[in-house]
Amino acid sequence: MGSAGKAAKPPTGGIGGFFQRSWYALLVLLNATVWNMYELFTPHKKFDVKKATRRPGENVVITGGARGIGKEIVKKLLMLDLHVIMGVRNETAAKTMVDEFRKARITTGTVDILPLDLKSFESVREFATQVLQKYTKIHILINNAGLYDQPYEKTEDGYEITFQVNYLSHFLLTNMLLPKLTYAGTSEKASRIVNVSSIAHYPGKIDVDDIWMEKVFGQNWAYGNSKLMQGISSKDFNDRLVKEGYPVRSFSVHPGCIASGLYETYPKIVQGYFWLMFKNCEKGADGVLYVALSPDVEKDGGKYFQNCSTFFQNSQVDNIDVQKALWEASCKATGWKDSMNAKPKVSPNRKNTPAIVITKDSGAESISSAKSKATKDDLERESETENETSPNEVTVSPKPTPTSKEETDTIPSVDSN
Repeated sequence: MGSAGKAAKPPTGGIGGFFQRSWYALLVLLNATVWNMYELFTPHKKFDVKKATRRPGENVVITGGARGIGKEIVKKLLMLDLHVIMGVRNETAAKTMVDEFRKARITTGTVDILPLDLKSFESVREFATQVLQKYTKIHILINNAGLYDQPYEKTEDGYEITFQVNYLSHFLLTNMLLPKLTYAGTSEKASRIVNVSSIAHYPGKIDVDDIWMEKVFGQNWAYGNSKLMQGISSKDFNDRLVKEGYPVRSFSVHPGCIASGLYETYPKIVQGYFWLMFKNCEKGADGVLYVALSPDVEKDGGKYFQNCSTFFQNSQVDNIDVQKALWEASCKATGWKDSMNAKPKVSPNRKNTPAIVITKDSGAESISSAKSKATKDDLERESETENETSPNEVTVSPKPTPTSKEETDTIPSVDSN
């Protein structure tokens, strides 16, 4: 897992930076007040798990999930009989949480708990490698974990912690898991990437000449920009997926103003206000689950959701120049090779489609095509064995052993009929 971050002084930007941070702080206060009032007087739309379709045999990857909104999301996913792959820092806490669910008579669904520290790209690669090796298909990816209002800190990879945890590590993870998401999707039912965003993205503004805020930095500003990056990436990524014919769709969703552990650094009196005025974590999970599971959003890829409805976004989300600058900067930061256009397309029925191969090249992942020797029966047997767990089984997987650069994970191409 990743090592401790590096303490450093934030770039202040001089007197100009002071006024920029002060102006942004005012915008944050106004933005939070407006949306909090809006949510207080807007009826909450509940995702009724009792009316939702059970989905045994489908796999969901979620970052975080051992507390807060993530805990409620995992709980409902298990109630719908899905197999949940949790990427967490505290595996013991995650195991305890699942045990609590079982004691509460939630006996459906299965869980695989894997180590993941979003402060480290190395940890993200190790987590993704385990998932790629263990599972043929990923039907849903929920990028849930995040940080808020953190003191300035550089990670071992050299990036400010808020940007790396909230955005960059999820950007890397999403790209690495795309082959398995592609394999699970069809023209009738696409796989889904769900980025848990925030209303904090509204006052955000990305400077394409200082994307990671290395000239002037503010804690709330960085959080808002990291959530804006999720929205921009969701829209840009979805457009790329549609253009290249992938059966995968990407979304961003604001779960609501939620009283959760996200604000644990705040004074108790402020936390008390949040608990009084904000939604609880169960309600926060509703919007995320709706986007992840509802058939009603099948054609809404690239859009942003609030309270189970599509909503307008920050204007930078649709700015092609900003999209391009962020994509290139993200590829450079994570070491990801921008090879989406070179990847084999997957036809709606997957007939005669090349295999997708993940290779390692000096720490940067690339995707290339190869001829498939598998048959439909091979894949069906593989799918039947990959989740051979009892209804109550919880698997806590150890940290993977290092793999060689030549090691690959191949996804065979077969008919889906």
